[in-house]
Amino acid sequence: MTDEMMSLRNLLEKSADADLLREMVGFAAQRLMELEVESLTGAAHGERSPDRINHRNGYRERDWETRAGTVELRIPKLRKGSYFPAFLEPRRMAEKALAAVIQEAYVQGVSTRSVDELVKAMGMTGISKSQVSRLCSEIDDKIGAFLDRFAQEDAETARSQWRQVADQIRPKVAKLAALMDEAETDVLAFMSFPKDHRPKIHSTNPLERLNGEIKRRTEVVGIFPNEEAITRLVGAILLEQNDEWAVQRARYMTLETIAPLSDDPFVKLSAAAA
Repeated sequence: MTDEMMSLRNLLEKSADADLLREMVGFAAQRLMELEVESLTGAAHGERSPDRINHRNGYRERDWETRAGTVELRIPKLRKGSYFPAFLEPRRMAEKALAAVIQEAYVQGVSTRSVDELVKAMGMTGISKSQVSRLCSEIDDKIGAFLDRFAQEDAETARSQWRQVADQIRPKVAKLAALMDEAETDVLAFMSFPKDHRPKIHSTNPLERLNGEIKRRTEVVGIFPNEEAITRLVGAILLEQNDEWAVQRARYMTLETIAPLSDDPFVKLSAAAA
C-alpha cells in the first residue's frame, strides 16, 4: 500500500488534477479546526446551546506550506482566549499524515480509524468519534464527486469532453493527443447504446472471464484429436455462457433494453411478452 500511495501522490502532483491533493488537504484541515473549536466553545458554529462556554470571533488568514503546495487556511478566533491549531507548530509533520489519509480516500475510501489516528498525529484534542465519522463521510463525498466528475450522460458530451482532454495535453504530449484523436470513435462507440448497456459494453471483464473459462476447460483436455473436437468443446462453453447470461438475475443485456435498438418486430414483441 505504501508504494501505491507514493505512486498516487506522484501522479496527482504531475497530472492536470494536481490541485486535488492540495484542495483536499485544505478542506480536511479546515474541517478539523472547525471540529476542534466546536469542542472548545461547547457548541457548533451558530448553534444555541446551554453547554456553550465560549463564542467565535471571526477568522484570521494563514498560509500553510505543505508538500502538496500552499494551502490557504482560515483559523477560527475566539472571544475568550486564543486558538492556534497544533498542526501548524514548527517541525510538526502533520501535512504528511493528512496527505496520506486523502490518498487512502482516493484509492479505497477513508476509515474512521485512519482519521482518528490523523487527529492524534496532528496534535488535536476534543474531537469525538461522531465528529470523526462525520468528517470521514465528508471526505469520501468530496473524493467521490471528484472521481465521478469525466461521467458523461450522452455521446455528444462524451465526445466534447474527450476532445477537451486531448487539446489540453496536446502542447506537451502531442503523440498521445494524436492517438486520442484516432481512437475517439472506437473508444466512445459504447456511448451510442442505452445507458443501461454501457457498463457492460465499455468493460472487457465479461470477455476476459469467458476467455478464462475456455482456457481452463481446454487445458484439462490438453491435446485435441482434431479441430472438430475443439469446436464442439468451445461451442458448448459458449452455449453455456449464453444461457447463463439469458437467465441470470443480473443479465448481460435483456430484451427489454435491446428492443428500442431494433426495428425487428419479433424482438419488440418478445420484449413486450417478457
